[in-house]
Amino acid sequence: MELKWPYLDRLALFAAILLSFCLALLFSGKHYSPLKSGYLTAQSFNGKTDKPKTLLEENSHSSDRFVDLDVDLEFQSSGPTTNTQTLFQTNDLNKGIRVDLASSGKIYLIVETQDGTDHWTRELASTDLTKRIFHKLSIQFSRMKQVTVWLDNTLYYDFPVSNALPTISKVIVGEGFNSSQKYSGEIRNFSLKYQTYKKLNRFELLLVMASFFFFYLTSYLLFISTWQKFLNKSSQTASSSSLPRQLIVWIAFFVLMGYFVSQTVCYYWGNYWGLPKPWNAVFFDPRDAFHDFSNFFEMCKLPIPYESRFAIAYGPLLVFAFKLLTFLPSWLVFGCFIIASSISIVRFLNTSLERFFREALDKWLVMFILTAFSYPFLFCFDRGNVEFLMLVPLIWFCKNYLEGKDLKAVFWFSLAASFKISILPFALLFLGDRKFKQIALVGLAFIFWNGFGLFGLSLLGHAPMKELLLNYLKNISVYSDNLDVNIARFGHSLWALHVSIANAFDLSLRKAVTLSRWISKIVAVISIGIVLFKKNQFTDRLILTISTALLIAPISFDYRLIFLFLGLGYLLMSDLTSPLRASALFVLCCLISCTIPYPLYGDVNVSVPLRSLLILILWGISVVSILDANSQFRLRVRPRGYR
Repeated sequence: MELKWPYLDRLALFAAILLSFCLALLFSGKHYSPLKSGYLTAQSFNGKTDKPKTLLEENSHSSDRFVDLDVDLEFQSSGPTTNTQTLFQTNDLNKGIRVDLASSGKIYLIVETQDGTDHWTRELASTDLTKRIFHKLSIQFSRMKQVTVWLDNTLYYDFPVSNALPTISKVIVGEGFNSSQKYSGEIRNFSLKYQTYKKLNRFELLLVMASFFFFYLTSYLLFISTWQKFLNKSSQTASSSSLPRQLIVWIAFFVLMGYFVSQTVCYYWGNYWGLPKPWNAVFFDPRDAFHDFSNFFEMCKLPIPYESRFAIAYGPLLVFAFKLLTFLPSWLVFGCFIIASSISIVRFLNTSLERFFREALDKWLVMFILTAFSYPFLFCFDRGNVEFLMLVPLIWFCKNYLEGKDLKAVFWFSLAASFKISILPFALLFLGDRKFKQIALVGLAFIFWNGFGLFGLSLLGHAPMKELLLNYLKNISVYSDNLDVNIARFGHSLWALHVSIANAFDLSLRKAVTLSRWISKIVAVISIGIVLFKKNQFTDRLILTISTALLIAPISFDYRLIFLFLGLGYLLMSDLTSPLRASALFVLCCLISCTIPYPLYGDVNVSVPLRSLLILILWGISVVSILDANSQFRLRVRPRGYR
């Protein structure tokens, strides 16, 4: 094998790792100082014969406003009622945490908010729970403001509630603050385990952010040093083949290092410090593995999938296609979906890497590392998200576009956009070559595909097409309006950048959302203007398009990072002697590598603002690259001795 590394670079990078992450190891988990803990139980309660059971009654203090809480119980309704009934509470009124069973048979979770005068309410199940059978309910609330709810071993809710700060001072089973809301059914095996905390200062968060910045800066300097060294050598030997190969080896090592360092730190936090999620896991809860696919597959079985408890934002064509597959076992469909998506990515990367390696073993080793140990690939696989599949038509779109096969390119792009409307920003690729006719054809094909999908869903579900369309548009609006809770969770966009920082430092969420909205519009306008009025190469335009599509989406979860492989592949096939292209390659390397999940709030960790900021930097690099190509005064960023 020909893969060689300069010893000094390896030593410097190893030193950067130690210096960068030691602060994270030292300070993580010390946001909060433990105060008191308790374990409360009630074996049984019968609403017809027993009085409500008060398990705890004491004064609450403001310092006790941060709590880890774990509640488990089994309940059975006495049948339909005319009033709302309370299963349990942890404090009076709308303070603490309370679970109510409404007269409609629906169950609600009420959580105290930050100022103690308002409350947050969430419907946990849309099914009727007044039937006389026992249901199992589990509720977890963490000091990081994360709420997780399991009902009958099914995950119903797992999101951060940014302004929630419940207290535990008056725990009652079978009744709430109002005696008229006494529960008339049965409760058994009730248990409540809690630990309260006092919040410390957030200076350590700034230190850890600085350590991440130092690590990325040091890595970039080493990356550019490697780039300059091999560029000088290739210019002297009139060969540039070694330059991309060494950079790819550098990227592979960086990605591999990111995976093992992040997993090691999470193992240390979870097993030696006993810290809960998100400290002990880079990805999701193992109990929730592949849930994106299983939820979507089950919802496609409904007569009107867009009326399911999760707001489906996928296009009618994709929903119709999966509805046709619901007669097959879900494991078979999932296996075919994962295999098809993985093979497409591997084949694409194989094309990007084959001209740089003489030995097949070198190429396959690097390709294996870039996929099996990269964050986007592992995240999509962990969730089983359908976004994994959308990279396939985009790969074929770019291939046919570069080959001048415009009609085939229109077909593949319109197909991808009909799967999910967030793909539409990729029309910037057509716009850059002034292909307005092709853009019009994409619009017509987009309408046709969606109309065909609505017609198919209407036939299979016996529902009016208008009702299906209105529900689809309503679901899209949900993702653009529900910004304060869901947006920053595993996200990466301008919205996630501002909202996550605002939540971490207790700043105004409303101002953060407003700022994000305006900056997103500015980014979109600049991207359109540069592509339309400046000459640009396909690679620079593609990087600009991908970063723009990721940045401007109000809710952009981490499975959308899979599109970065499209930019990575074509960047590797381009001329990497440009310093801006080399810098873009480094940023992509950082984006696809795993990071330590240092928590901000809920299960939102430091990678949310970091990746959002890196995508913004990638966007800026692509803008400067296009402007530089159009300027008479080029950027004089060249290594010594380069001609």
